[in-house]
Amino acid sequence: MSSDLSAEITAIATVALAVFALAAAILATLAFLKQSREVRILEQQMQAQQGLLAREALERHRAQAARVFIGSTLNNQNLWVPSVVNSSSLPVYDARLWYYDLFPDRKIRHDIGVVLPGETHSLVDAQGTGDISNPADMEVVLIFRDAAGATWMRQRDGTLTEHPPGEPDKAASAAIDALAIGRDFRKARTTTQPPVT
Repeated sequence: MSSDLSAEITAIATVALAVFALAAAILATLAFLKQSREVRILEQQMQAQQGLLAREALERHRAQAARVFIGSTLNNQNLWVPSVVNSSSLPVYDARLWYYDLFPDRKIRHDIGVVLPGETHSLVDAQGTGDISNPADMEVVLIFRDAAGATWMRQRDGTLTEHPPGEPDKAASAAIDALAIGRDFRKARTTTQPPVT
């Protein structure tokens, strides 16, 4: 009887160990699944934080350029002329305005150079652009280099684009061509439309 008892005790112990092993495996699996969810949440938070840091870095990179824009002023002949406004706290360099001079019909690049902080530089000799009644219709593109050395193109509609050195003049010329084509299209459209009755 003692051998039967010991066999029963061994069988019970084996079953108990199997139950405990199964319970431990279930608990380990649940802990692993919970830890996996937590790791995924941490990864998502880290990706969101990296995205935020990247956006902040881009905003810091664009901060000065965002404060340089194209304006318009009246010259001494009471004509609208384009101007460069630097409202940043740092100078900009190699500033050049591309514009379409209406008389004669041609693209012109006006080299300005350095525009100091808080300065507005007007093109007093840009006679052809002054023949329009609305300064917002001026076909003007600004190229400049910020204090950090990045080269930017600002279009009249406010679009700001960073360009590698050497390429912005090509891009500015193409943008002026597109503006001129748009102007010619708008002019043709308004002159060929029948009057509304």
